[in-house]
Amino acid sequence: MTFATNNSDDVQRLEVLVILTVSLYNFRFIQRVGMYRSILAWQLTIMSLHVAPIISIQTLGLPSLTRHAACFAWSFTSWACRNCEASLFSLGLLVLELLACLALPKEPDILGAMLALQILIAVVAWGAMLAASCFAGFSFAPLDRHMNKGFCHMLNSSAARRCFLHEFVSHFVAQATFADLLRRQMERSPDPWLASKTASMALVWYGSLLLGTAALLPPHQLPYNLGAVPDWMRVPLVGLPGFLVADGASGEYDRNKLPWWMQMTGPGSELTSSHRLDASGHSPGGDAAACGLDATAECNSDSGIINSSRRTNSSRKAVSSSNEISEDKD
Repeated sequence: MTFATNNSDDVQRLEVLVILTVSLYNFRFIQRVGMYRSILAWQLTIMSLHVAPIISIQTLGLPSLTRHAACFAWSFTSWACRNCEASLFSLGLLVLELLACLALPKEPDILGAMLALQILIAVVAWGAMLAASCFAGFSFAPLDRHMNKGFCHMLNSSAARRCFLHEFVSHFVAQATFADLLRRQMERSPDPWLASKTASMALVWYGSLLLGTAALLPPHQLPYNLGAVPDWMRVPLVGLPGFLVADGASGEYDRNKLPWWMQMTGPGSELTSSHRLDASGHSPGGDAAACGLDATAECNSDSGIINSSRRTNSSRKAVSSSNEISEDKD
């Protein structure tokens, strides 16, 4: 019996370590992309990634003073990972983490609601990416652009594999590990009705927060590709310092800041102004941008077609000029 208990404790410590590591990785990634400056920082996945480490630390059974010190230290470590970003959205996450430091939820129904939200995050994220991969002109995440190119591309492209690994860690491993950790804290099975009711109320409050923020801060957009709120809902908040507003309620981010393995073109790539093709059908960034940064045979093939097309056009111009000269001589 002692062996089983010790083994369970070891698994729990390993899960805590995984949660902390995955969270740190995601904090740096999100900071690099610039999402902490806009309402995109308040996506449910990101909020969960910030709360999970705090609750995980509290499950270790540390003495009260040590536990609180560790939780507060983690909160400010998290803030340091986003370069102490002072935007309203970054500070909101800091407040959320500090509130989570105060107490570990004990009620099985609350733990069950949190567990249900982890499942919801993973199911919705992967469902949205799979659905978006079926369309050329809509994208939920960079991975669905890789998936749109087909199964062979996913197998052969190093960029596609790295992108898949990123989403697997961020939208499955993080949620599954935290869900199992929550399950281990339950003294009894939660009441499904109460757990679902608690989760539903949390989602209502979350939706109200997003709508209220989008109504107050320009450009009044929502995350998740939901577009902007209607004009009649907009009540622009004036007088706030620029560092607090930052990018405001913007549902877009600069895709040029994405790592090379997330830079995609082809069908559905014309999703942001930074990746739209110009009138001649070429990317403003040239062949490298037109092909992305993935040095695969597919990309090289595309580049070869572009170069071949340009050489053909040059040859035609040369022949045309030669004919004009001959006609002038005649």
